[in-house]
Amino acid sequence: MLRMCFASLLFFTFGIYLFYPNVSFADTTFTSSSAIEKLALANNNVYTLDIASSPYFFTSGIFVSKNVTINVDPGVKIFLGQNRNIQFFNGTFNAIGTVENPITITSDGSYYGQLFFHSVNGDVTANLINVNLINGDWCSIVGKSKTVYKNVTINMCRTVPVSISLISGTDVTMDNVSYIRWNRNPVINTTFYMPIPSGFDNLHPVNVVIKNSTFVMDGSPIFRMVDQTKNTFDPTLVNIKINNNNFTGKVKNASPFQHVDTDSKKVIIDATNNYWGTSQGPYVNGSKDKTDGPVLPSNINFIPFLTESIITLPEIPPKIIKECCSSIMFFPGVEGSRLYKKDNLNPDGEDQLWEANYSSDIVELYGNSDGISQDGIYTRDVIERTNIFGENNTSYDIYKKIIDNLKSLKENKTIIDYLPVPYDWRENVDDIIKDGINLENDQKMDIVKELEILAENSDTGKVTIVAHSNGGLLSKALIHELEVQGKQDLVDKVVMVASPQIGTPDAIYALLHGLNFGFPSQIIAPQKYNRKLAENIEMTYSLLPSKKYFEMNTHPVFFDESISGSTNLYEKYGENIDSFSELKDFILGKLDSRINPDFDETSLPAVGNETLYNKAYDLHEILDNYNLPENIKLYKLSGTGIATNKAILYKDRKLLGKQIFTPYLIKSIYGDGTVLNKSSSVGVGENYYFDLYNYNLDNKTIFDHANIFEADPIINFINNIVGNKNEDVNYITTNSPDFDNLKSISIEMHSPVYMQIYDSDGNHTGTINGKDDDGNDVVSIEENIPNSKYEILGESVIITLSGDREYILKLDGYDEGEFTLNINNYVGDELTNSQNFENLPASADLLSEIKINTNGEITEMNLDTNGDGKMDLNIKSDGTIVDLNEVVEPEIIIPEPEPEPEPEPDPVRADDNDSLPASNGTGPVIIPEPVQQTGGFVFLPQFLNNPNPISVTTIPEPVVQEQITVQILEPEITQIVIKKPIAIAQVKKTIAKTNNKNVIIKKDKSVIVNKTSLKNSQTASAGDSLKWKFNLIDFIRKIFKRK
Repeated sequence: MLRMCFASLLFFTFGIYLFYPNVSFADTTFTSSSAIEKLALANNNVYTLDIASSPYFFTSGIFVSKNVTINVDPGVKIFLGQNRNIQFFNGTFNAIGTVENPITITSDGSYYGQLFFHSVNGDVTANLINVNLINGDWCSIVGKSKTVYKNVTINMCRTVPVSISLISGTDVTMDNVSYIRWNRNPVINTTFYMPIPSGFDNLHPVNVVIKNSTFVMDGSPIFRMVDQTKNTFDPTLVNIKINNNNFTGKVKNASPFQHVDTDSKKVIIDATNNYWGTSQGPYVNGSKDKTDGPVLPSNINFIPFLTESIITLPEIPPKIIKECCSSIMFFPGVEGSRLYKKDNLNPDGEDQLWEANYSSDIVELYGNSDGISQDGIYTRDVIERTNIFGENNTSYDIYKKIIDNLKSLKENKTIIDYLPVPYDWRENVDDIIKDGINLENDQKMDIVKELEILAENSDTGKVTIVAHSNGGLLSKALIHELEVQGKQDLVDKVVMVASPQIGTPDAIYALLHGLNFGFPSQIIAPQKYNRKLAENIEMTYSLLPSKKYFEMNTHPVFFDESISGSTNLYEKYGENIDSFSELKDFILGKLDSRINPDFDETSLPAVGNETLYNKAYDLHEILDNYNLPENIKLYKLSGTGIATNKAILYKDRKLLGKQIFTPYLIKSIYGDGTVLNKSSSVGVGENYYFDLYNYNLDNKTIFDHANIFEADPIINFINNIVGNKNEDVNYITTNSPDFDNLKSISIEMHSPVYMQIYDSDGNHTGTINGKDDDGNDVVSIEENIPNSKYEILGESVIITLSGDREYILKLDGYDEGEFTLNINNYVGDELTNSQNFENLPASADLLSEIKINTNGEITEMNLDTNGDGKMDLNIKSDGTIVDLNEVVEPEIIIPEPEPEPEPEPDPVRADDNDSLPASNGTGPVIIPEPVQQTGGFVFLPQFLNNPNPISVTTIPEPVVQEQITVQILEPEITQIVIKKPIAIAQVKKTIAKTNNKNVIIKKDKSVIVNKTSLKNSQTASAGDSLKWKFNLIDFIRKIFKRK
């Protein structure tokens, strides 16, 4: 949870990002923001920007804090530098032009600007008469000052034309102010933003007069008041007069005032003598007597009102329509927009819920059984670069390059404007279009309305939509709604990149097991939280394979008969899922009647939400069969060459002698790592394919579905389409590349063991241990090997790699148990070879380093069994186990003792808790009681480290002796007297089941067994290691049985 505290709007640092390719600044340039203040101080506190030196270019803006006067002559043009604005905290600013020679103040509107009048300790007076404010963001921010705007035109303001802070002492008059082509930012979405700051002192009145102006109603509020004092201000001190104005446009039932009556203390606003767009005038909210005019809160005095307009609108020159180029609306994909909520403990702060920094963030994103989220969650921005914090948590660029490219297209005048659209990706795309997008402070973004604004300002009068992943479904839903409203002509092109039009199997695995998909695997968000989130959000069901998906004769789920002993899935569904209805039955558990598994049991499939499934079905019935209108050209680009999940196989595997239900992933090379080409290329439109495989190898990059918009060919492809060009783009073709002979490797680990893999260049794919901002342990995923993918599914980890390359695989155990390692080799989509190392002993001390050759095979496996940094065992591909320490194979001669008859003892069975007394490793070991030797191998005490061979003589009959003498024959004789049973240490960790029980005694005091080759199989198995341990202890007991 990322906590961000925001101060009052007035205390932001404001700036503007500017670019003027067609303007010459040859006359006067100021590089210091305080330059004209210093000039004024040197000239009786007055300085004039005269027409003779115009235009003026202020590379650092203008900053005035002294009591000086700055005058601007008629006709002067002022251009502000990058991230710069005009700020007055004291003094006087007189920009007084004439009708014939107005003053122009301009920027490119990329960031805050252009005017800021606010007094802290001094007094500010600002007079703007006959002034044009062009291409700003927050075009004018007025605080504690005496400010007059008369005959002011605000053109192309991106966020808010005027923000008036209703702080004590503010005195503002707006007389005949016009707003032309206001390109709103939906976060504020109002003409006059009027916060009442917490610094309201209840001593000085606020006076705001707005008159002789025209406001066009388009469904958005004109005046928005926000109380930041928590109802502590005196409303009688706030004097707002809105008189003799003209309200036109869509006035019927419109709400020009927002939040002015939501506080317990209401400001009475004088809004008399206005024309409200109809001779009937407005009506009061809740009144039965409605009119054709707008609806007003009860604290607005609007009587008397004018029955006709008395104001003439300023003439706007007719728009010239060009062939190129259209403004752009951009839709990100799943999880590509940040989600927030207000911090209940800090009214000025907020919690970032996505990207999630804690599991609790994911919990707060859960929906209920109807898919409805908790209140108060909103979005604001598209994720250009991830901001998950903590040690080793590397940030990733997701949409930075595409956003930078759109900015560049605007700056070089290729397009007029662009709008990245953040949205709550948990929701159904149809609801997003029809209900709007939840923004901060209960604001809503209407995508249709925003597209209309983009089209109005566009050179072509149209908009090009660029969409990624789930954004493709959103764009189709938007076009469908535009066609319903008769507005389809507002769009000329749609570019869908990696869009799962008819679904993706990964959505199945996310819903049933919590598989991460669609977003970089930067932080291992626990599968159990991912699965619970997926269960009750509509996006999951919208991305499930639809009915049209199964028309391609594909099977996203398989069942192996081996699971019949643990579940009835095979019995109920057969070998595979081959229809939409059968998939729905399986996801909802209709035929097998399963219940949701425990929260932590992510290997077992969950049960889906039928209500949300049905709603998604209705959506796909529309979108899957919907063709865009003929006037809209559709481009579909598919990423390909990255191993992508196409199916899941459920089968049993052995673990500690038991059959364990396990999901396995089946891959296809024809996809981008998340979306298969058969889904992204379906339907009408022009298809293009981006060869991710070769692009990554050639450029040593790691692009896939999640960050595909960071690849240069994608940017070049989009610029071609936007610019009506027909240029070739490297690695992008109209025909799908042939990968039928392409080799790839899938490595599966089923165990309590971490996997890390390195290529020949030292690139790493695997986990990284780190800390979050609170010092908690977190595990990050790194995928730096080109075309690699790291996935977690249930109890398994899967790493996918390109073939024909050498790799080093390192294993690191983190718990006791057994592990199984599978190496699967593919050519195209065909599985050609598998190596399976099954039921090998694992422990928290286990380390291993494994070489994978260019054939995708393991020729040997080195194991460090005790974590001392030294490899102890070498396991060959045929299953042979070799000790890497200096070892001897003992031969033992036991002289025949004088026999003494004893009755045959009853056999004793050792259990898991049996133990044998251990030698102290020095001098003779005395056995106080007779020991029966029954034949077979004698296991020596671990302190025998002599490198010479030892011969063994087996006693053919039971004999009893008081002492047994063991002699090592060459080169010297060592006599050891044994008078108590011998302990065999570390049996649990080092003994594996084998067909040939040749004893090897190691210097580290452990006993291992040399394993025979499995010549006709690629499976090297340790068998049931616990059962073998029991047999071994039985065997020892029989040798050293106490009488």
